[in-house]
Amino acid sequence: MEHLSRQQPSPAAGGRARRPRPATGEERRAGILARLRSGGGPVRAADLAAAFGVSRQVIVGDVAILRAEGHPVVGTPRGYVLLEPAPAPGPQAVFACRHDRRGTRAELLAIVEAG
Repeated sequence: MEHLSRQQPSPAAGGRARRPRPATGEERRAGILARLRSGGGPVRAADLAAAFGVSRQVIVGDVAILRAEGHPVVGTPRGYVLLEPAPAPGPQAVFACRHDRRGTRAELLAIVEAG
């Protein structure tokens, strides 16, 4: 993966070239999410650190921020993955009933029989 940074304007003729400006935290976190969403499997913090030109610990901090923002990023022994909710198989329904024991039994039997 290429180094993800933004190039600073070049200095005047005869001057020294500047190093690229590292991505901001927001840019880095957006890039981390994009990489995790690409579906290429787990992504190691060291690989992300190399791609963004920062330390592994910076990536660990970025992942903590992403989790705090509600992104389902999970660390595994092979790297980080993004858990996307799986679609529910078939229709779903929620029942709210209040019965005595006999009514509860009848209600549950009706649900089971209906499949």
